[in-house]
Amino acid sequence: MNKRLHKEGSINRANYLSEIGLSLEMLRNPQEALDYQIQALTLKKKFFPPDHEKIVESLVSLGALSQSLGRTQEGLDYLMQAFNMKKRLTQGDNITLASILIELGNAFSLVGNFESAFDYAKQALEMTQRLPQRDYIESYQALHIMGHALLHVGDCKRHMIC
Repeated sequence: MNKRLHKEGSINRANYLSEIGLSLEMLRNPQEALDYQIQALTLKKKFFPPDHEKIVESLVSLGALSQSLGRTQEGLDYLMQAFNMKKRLTQGDNITLASILIELGNAFSLVGNFESAFDYAKQALEMTQRLPQRDYIESYQALHIMGHALLHVGDCKRHMIC
């Protein structure tokens, strides 16, 4: 009983740390938000199975925060972990998976890998179009990344995006 209470308390603490991190991010304090999200992820990894939605959420937050701090490769690494984990957890198309694909497109664009940016954004666009309730914001974001990537590689006319 005592062990179960300790685990529940630690999971709650991890969730609170994540919420504080999100609040700090909204208050435009990315470094402190990153610190809280790292603490939350550490706790979540102790008490959740290796592949878990809560860990995916933390990895996505860490990816976005790292990018906002100019640590683009670190952000990309977190997002790739989130993407691979979400793929293992999800069967078929999923709006969360599409959102992670969009984040990956952005991340690859930031590091100058425009072909990968295009590929991930295209996957996101195709996925959102297959979903029964389409999310047009994700579709727009995917198209924006694809167009941006193609402009950088000088290939937008071939794909008829510009």
